[in-house]
Amino acid sequence: MTPFWAAIAGTLGPMSAGRALRLRRVGAIYGQILTISMVAALSEDAQAGSVEIFFSVLLTMAVFWLAHLYAEAVALRLDRPEPLTWREVRALMGQEWPMMQAAFPALAALALGWVGILPARSAPSTWPWLWGSSSCWAGGW
Repeated sequence: MTPFWAAIAGTLGPMSAGRALRLRRVGAIYGQILTISMVAALSEDAQAGSVEIFFSVLLTMAVFWLAHLYAEAVALRLDRPEPLTWREVRALMGQEWPMMQAAFPALAALALGWVGILPARSAPSTWPWLWGSSSCWAGGW
């Protein structure tokens, strides 16, 4: 476990290294599923280019990340009488971050289509080769 994840686990209370790793993996897998779904659905729209798909994926991932962060914070708060500290909120943000990281390869390919390095209409279909690498670093495996 890296020092960053150890600090998060320590901030949020007792959590085994295995459980912390599993939570990161779950977030990364969930993020990949959401990203793939968004790119596939939006790619069916002939008028949606790389820019539209990029911002749709980015905003959708941010909303889902914030929703997961909120749910975790409320659940943690319900387990105790005192409010969460900013340190704990930051730790929760880090715990949920792999969900956002999972979208980075798709966002990178869409950005390349946006700036003209990749053909704009083919950018959504050219990012899967990056997907395997995101599985590893987004989940901290």
